[in-house]
Amino acid sequence: MTAHPEKPTRIAFVDALRGFALFGILVVNIQFFASSFHGSGIDDPAHTGTLGDSAGLLVKVLFETKFYLLFSFLFGYSFTLWLAGAERRGEPVAAQFSRRMLFLIIVGTLHAVLLFPGDILATYGLVGFALLRIRHWQSRKAFRFGMGVLVATAGIYGLLGLASLLAGEGAPGPGSIAADSLEAMRAYGGDPLDVISQNTSDLGEAYALLLFFQAPSALAMFAVGYAAGRLGILRNPEDYRWLWKRGALLLPVGLAGGVIYAWGSTEPALHAPAREILAVACDVLLAPVLSFSWLSLVLLLCLSKQGPRVVGILAPAGRLALTNYLLQSVFLCLLFTGYGLALIGEVSPAGALAVAIGIYCAQLAGSALYLRRGPRYGPVEALLRAATRWTRPTTRVQS
Repeated sequence: MTAHPEKPTRIAFVDALRGFALFGILVVNIQFFASSFHGSGIDDPAHTGTLGDSAGLLVKVLFETKFYLLFSFLFGYSFTLWLAGAERRGEPVAAQFSRRMLFLIIVGTLHAVLLFPGDILATYGLVGFALLRIRHWQSRKAFRFGMGVLVATAGIYGLLGLASLLAGEGAPGPGSIAADSLEAMRAYGGDPLDVISQNTSDLGEAYALLLFFQAPSALAMFAVGYAAGRLGILRNPEDYRWLWKRGALLLPVGLAGGVIYAWGSTEPALHAPAREILAVACDVLLAPVLSFSWLSLVLLLCLSKQGPRVVGILAPAGRLALTNYLLQSVFLCLLFTGYGLALIGEVSPAGALAVAIGIYCAQLAGSALYLRRGPRYGPVEALLRAATRWTRPTTRVQS
């Protein structure tokens, strides 16, 4: 008789979603490592052509600005699980969670300076303090707050876009953008000190993006995830199959938002900034829709006949999400910067996508092998837990 995988537990579904989200994060981040032209609005002149353009467009439509929202939702949901455990043990919630967020800020800052200025951990740490303020809210209030933040943020960007349109503002010329991108590429291909110097130089622009664009959306999804956690919708996701089916049906709406985002972030040097800002306003509202569709499709797959197998593949990577997220940057630095092979500018968008798939498969296999050997936590998760509880770090704690 063939043995069937056991039915996934509540935590396993959350971990599986985290494991899936790691793939989207990697697909986006590798494009920034592979070419300093990515995100500049003009194509890398070394990799023009139908295949490269198609791969770049695919990443923008399906992945960019979508998967950090999925992680943000899971962050808010997981807060309710952590909170319930801390309260059950009678531990000081505010003190422990504050240390937890400070740890993310410190690790995120080091990550940004040493490896990748597009780090999200420091932003999560800063915005995460808001969860302490809403931890006594009912789910409906938290959900409405999250939706309100999205609408308000989109409204602000919409007004800025209209103001830019009326003012007829121009954008930097393509020559200036190309020169800056080539200079950054030379730095990232230099020695490790050059890499750190360029990361530090890029932090101002990166943090401006995180503060004014990603932070409000992350806060909104924290609140929505908290509301979902209060309702326990991932405790028995089969009871909410109707919700996941509706989320899957919203896929065309989310894809339309992805197309608008891609249209607005392409060739900004050749148009007024108004188009880009207005596209961002649409993305603030529609990117969460595509994130919800991704979540719904994965959960429907996890609830199918093959679901236990899918969860079994994804969940180990999700249990080690923090470690795997940082390892992704380590791998990418070793491949594309002066820390290692310095292949920046040498790999096309399509090639980078293929590399991302390879790294992700290795992380899935490596995570399962690591946990099979006995540890309960990953190395960085153990440090996070130790900072939270102010104890000695260990990967094998059982309670």
